[in-house]
Amino acid sequence: MSARLIRDGWKHITSGNPTQHKFGSKLWWEFTEHSVWAKTNGNWRLESRLIGMKERDGPWYVMEHRILDNAGDLVADLGRSDWSDWSLSGDVLLARDGRLYRIPVNGKTGPADPIEVADLRTMKFEAIESPPEARSWAPRRKKN
Repeated sequence: MSARLIRDGWKHITSGNPTQHKFGSKLWWEFTEHSVWAKTNGNWRLESRLIGMKERDGPWYVMEHRILDNAGDLVADLGRSDWSDWSLSGDVLLARDGRLYRIPVNGKTGPADPIEVADLRTMKFEAIESPPEARSWAPRRKKN
């Protein structure tokens, strides 16, 4: 995971301090000091904070996100969420509870209120059998 984050421009800030809880606990691993990754865009920094792992009846990675200014002051606490990153336009994209949000970020005044762009909560995966022609690969040709 970390190589992909570095490739995408994220910087590792702190490793955090994980505590392992006993089997059956709400969280298997809890980060009393969060593991933090950050990605800047102009005057703003987006932080991705790992607060726990393997939540019972929940996600494997328990994350929260927030936006800070260049001085490190908290500007917007985005709360618990599944994923976030900067868009090419400079807005923050955020996934939370089956919904996707866009947060416009003005270069001088900072983030505006989140705008919901998609609600995917009603969508369910459906098992579909592949067609016969997609079940095997053609043999490789030998190079001369």
